[in-house]
Amino acid sequence: MKLPYVLAASSLALAIPSAAHASQFVTFGSLTNGAAAFDSAVASAGTALTTVAVPTFGSLPSLTLAGGITVTRNNGAFLTGAGVYDGGGASTTAGTIDISPESNGSDQGRGSGLTFNFSTPINAFGFEVGDWGTCCQPSSLYVSFNGGSPINVGTSNFEGDVFLTNNSPVVFAGAFDDSSTFTSVQFWGDGFGEYLVVGGTLRTATLTAGSIGNGTSATSPLLPSSIDPNTGAMFFNGTVTPSRPTLWIDPLVTSGYDYQMISGPNIMSAIFPLLGDADGYQIYSLSGGILGALLGTVADGGTFSFGASGVTAFALRDIETALMLDPANTTAFVTGLTFAVAGPTTINVSQTPVTTFVPATGGAVPEPATWLTVIAGFGLMGASMRRRQKVSVRYAM
Repeated sequence: MKLPYVLAASSLALAIPSAAHASQFVTFGSLTNGAAAFDSAVASAGTALTTVAVPTFGSLPSLTLAGGITVTRNNGAFLTGAGVYDGGGASTTAGTIDISPESNGSDQGRGSGLTFNFSTPINAFGFEVGDWGTCCQPSSLYVSFNGGSPINVGTSNFEGDVFLTNNSPVVFAGAFDDSSTFTSVQFWGDGFGEYLVVGGTLRTATLTAGSIGNGTSATSPLLPSSIDPNTGAMFFNGTVTPSRPTLWIDPLVTSGYDYQMISGPNIMSAIFPLLGDADGYQIYSLSGGILGALLGTVADGGTFSFGASGVTAFALRDIETALMLDPANTTAFVTGLTFAVAGPTTINVSQTPVTTFVPATGGAVPEPATWLTVIAGFGLMGASMRRRQKVSVRYAM
């Protein structure tokens, strides 16, 4: 069995598994990205988030955590504490438990994992994973609610493909199933030979049934599966078909947005909501994150077509700052992106919000070119920003 990972070159992996069905949803990414997406999904559902830190310990038959959570090993063995995991560039936020896989396969590796039992039923559960994806690929991470079918929350196909950009293999994974509520969650990995730990600050929530959308309509949008807290870029995975070529996704945005295809066909058109913005919006070309030529304008509530070939990226600007829309309102700006497809097609798209600061006393609004210099993640907009133009968007893919 390999030793715990110390440090190696790596790159950020943000290819997130699609939801297994309409009521299941997965968040996955770096420690900050994945946790931000989990928290955003909980907030969008209008549900309270609960966090519980795993303590450091030696060896125990079971572990009792705050809030009526008990932890046991799936195979009945003692729990082995692994301390705060330090990957060389990032550390888990609290203690961890060693769950190094004892075999491969989604069910064969289950015995080496953990069962979390909850005195208060939940249906959203997130956790930190250390040292994963450093050897023994392919390897996957799985969650099961109340002993049900395994939900794949992440897969590593080669060494380092899920590392953070700071070269530390600490990731955050979360799973949601709003079809019901559950009193137990199992988690395990199947990469035999991996050194694998789980814990840190656990996140739980109890969502209202049906609050996780499947992207089939503006009232049932997908949520971001990963969010970059530095840029605010939000990443989505979904599927479109010839009979349903528009997928609706739900990012949180501010004064403008950059739409960028990660994989999938070109965007053929964009459908915008009726918001009360008198002069509508400006649509620009976008290449390499750089704003290009003005492609045209579109009325509030209108549809903008990108022509026969479509585009891989575009930028929307000129949302009226007087609207002062709040990003916590996830139905504030519903947008649809439409694609031409011949069969079911997986879509992976990101949106980076563009923000502008509006002083409490009012003031001039920067032009679009200036807005590009103030791109910021919504999680980094400090208390000094007393007022700013914010919008919640739902993407259509």
